[in-house]
Amino acid sequence: MVTLGKRKVFYNHYMSAWQWLSGRNKSRSYKSVYDVIKAHLRYIAGKRDDIVAVWNADLEKWKELTEKELAIRWDARIACKFFVTLPNDLSTQEALELVKKFIEKEIKTSFYTVAIHRNTGCIEGKENLHAHVIFYARDTNGKKISFSKSELYNLRRKWEEHLESKGFIIKTAPWRGRIRVNLYQNSKLNETAIQYIKSQRQVWAWMTKAIDEEKAFREKEERKRREEERKRTETPKKENERKTLLRDIIKRILNKHTEGGGRETEDKKQLKINQNKKLLNSTIPRPNQN
Repeated sequence: MVTLGKRKVFYNHYMSAWQWLSGRNKSRSYKSVYDVIKAHLRYIAGKRDDIVAVWNADLEKWKELTEKELAIRWDARIACKFFVTLPNDLSTQEALELVKKFIEKEIKTSFYTVAIHRNTGCIEGKENLHAHVIFYARDTNGKKISFSKSELYNLRRKWEEHLESKGFIIKTAPWRGRIRVNLYQNSKLNETAIQYIKSQRQVWAWMTKAIDEEKAFREKEERKRREEERKRTETPKKENERKTLLRDIIKRILNKHTEGGGRETEDKKQLKINQNKKLLNSTIPRPNQN
């Protein structure tokens, strides 16, 4: 699990296709649709070493619901099954409560069974936490449950929102869902399929690394460009500020000098006036007082 900030990245996100079980849709190896449901329940909730939690694995209840539906229609839809992968960081109780909350809030079925498995993946040998779900085809109001393609798509998005509410960021391999691969063939592991998935994951890892490196390089170049742009714009600005300051200093000095020079000139003028008055007074004859 990779941590991004305070949130964890969940890379192995996957929800399987939803398969409806009905009187019409059953394998020839089973006598009735109840036999299909019973076999599936034994597979997901039977004696297995990787089972860590089971909820509502009541065969008698499923038998009762099946007989009730088949009494109305021989080809009635009884149940739907699917499985989802879960983040390995979740505890068993957290995983069970998360799946139950999704079923009760989004699917709203009146009865369902959940089995939580925690085993080692057959592809990479890593821990693999996942949940198997089978739910009854009637909701809490007794109405038949059905989903259009758009509604199924929205349910998948809702499941992602439930995961995100636990603090996870969803990341899904781009090749998932493009090509269907059966991991088991004739009740045995399909080695060709496993090798294919491994190669696809390796290619995806290389692509992701190349994309991340390219993104980091572009971000570095963008920061460098912005820094150079900032320097180019700041240099003329500082030069203009320096020139303006210098002009202000020179202007103040000149104003001060001019004001001082003007006072000096007035003093000289007053001195000349006084000297002329004295000269005039000395040349004017005064009357004889005798």
